[in-house]
Parts: sequence; structure tokens; C-alpha cells
Amino acid sequence: GAQRGESPPAPLRRRAGPLTLRVLRIVAPGMFQRPAAVVVICIDQVRAVSFGMRPTAKGLYIDVGTAAQTMLLAAHSLGLGAGVVTSFSQAAVIRVLNIPGHLSPEMFVCLGYPAAVQPPGMPARGRVTWQSLTDWERFPTGEVAGS
Repeated sequence: GAQRGESPPAPLRRRAGPLTLRVLRIVAPGMFQRPAAVVVICIDQVRAVSFGMRPTAKGLYIDVGTAAQTMLLAAHSLGLGAGVVTSFSQAAVIRVLNIPGHLSPEMFVCLGYPAAVQPPGMPARGRVTWQSLTDWERFPTGEVAGS
């Protein structure tokens, strides 16, 4: 994984039709897109243990993010639209896709062709600069952890 470079997430194995995609949208409130395809990135807990990792090791989640990043970059290079979704019911996705018990769905990568006309971006709340996003050495005094 991120620690040893040996434990990729579970391999891709399934295809889903339009009905399955509609059902996935129902159990994934974070899926605002209407994708042509969805890649579900799973952690294979049996495989993780075989590599000497705990099934909840942080490195596995780094691998999920790395796999998603690679797919997003590849999709962009092919002219496809792509976006991630992490807001979904794991139990429902497991049921809908009949995912085996040793795999846990962690992230969706939605794929499709971007619409010719895109909605406008969110308006800025003031000017964003690298200085406004950076604290040097110490955070300003008075900030409370978790706020």
C-alpha cells in the first residue's frame, strides 16, 4: 500500500446496467451526477491481512485515494467527466452490488461525458491567495481545536 507499495485495492470485476446505476443514486445522496458508469473502489480486507496490515490501517485508505486520483487524471486525459462520491450507505451498496463480505466499498468514481454547458462555479467569498491559505510555523493564537 502507501507504506509498502504492494496492496492495491480490490480489482475491478463487475458491470452495472442503467437500473443498477439508478439504484446506486438512491443509496448515495452525494451522487449529484448522472454518470454513465461508476467505479466502486473497495478495500479487500483479506488481502490486507495477507500483506500483514490491519484491515483498518490508514495506508489502505491512502491507496483508495491514490486509485481514485489516478482514475480522475486518466478520465480527464481522455476527455471524460469524472467525480468522486463518498456519501453513500455502505450496507446498501454491498446489498445492491452483491459485494462479498471481505470487500468494503469506500469510494465511487463517477464517469461520463461532460455536458456542453456547465453550471456556474460557486462565487468566491473574497479573494483567495496562497497567503490566505497558509500559516507559517504556528497557527494564529485564539483558534480552538476542531473549530
